[in-house]
Amino acid sequence: MSQLIELCDAGIPIHHISPTHVARTEPLFEQAIAFAHRGGHIDVTSGGSRFMPQEQAILHALEAQVPAERITISSDGNGSVPRFNAQGIVEGLSAAPVAGNLNLLPRLIDVGIPVPQAIAMLTANVARSLGISGGVLCAGERADICVLNDDLSLAHLFAAGKPLLRDGECLVTGNFE
Repeated sequence: MSQLIELCDAGIPIHHISPTHVARTEPLFEQAIAFAHRGGHIDVTSGGSRFMPQEQAILHALEAQVPAERITISSDGNGSVPRFNAQGIVEGLSAAPVAGNLNLLPRLIDVGIPVPQAIAMLTANVARSLGISGGVLCAGERADICVLNDDLSLAHLFAAGKPLLRDGECLVTGNFE
C-alpha cells in the first residue's frame, strides 16, 4: 500500500488506483483504511482475508469511519488458484469458487451492516470505483439482476436483461451463449 500512496503523492489521481485483497493481513488492512480516508476505494476479496473474517474486516473499516461507498467487495471467482505441495512448489492450478460474494452477503447482514449498504458494496460501489455505469437497477442500465430468496440464496439471474438462471436452474451453460 505504501507504493500506492507514493503514486498518489506523485500526482496519480487516487480514483485510478484500486487496491484489492486488502484484508489479507492486519497491517495491510490498516494501510487500506488510511488509503480510503484519503479518498480511495478499497476492495475486500470474498475469501481473501487471513487475519479476520471478511465481514468483520468490513465492519472494522466502517467503525474506523471509512465511508461505506468507498468499500467494494469482489471475488476471484474462476480465477487461478495454485496448488502447492509440502515443499511449497506449485503442482497445478484450480479455479476459485464463484459463490464467494453470495456467501458473504448474509454474513455482512448478520454483523449488522444494513442490506442496502451490503448490496451496494457488491454492486454500485464497484461500478463507481471503476468509473463505469452499472451496479444499479434503473432505466438505461444493463439490467444485470440477481433475485434472491428469503434466505439470500440465488433464485434468478439476468445479465443485460437476459435470463441466465431461473428458480436455481441454469439456462445458459456456455460462455458465449
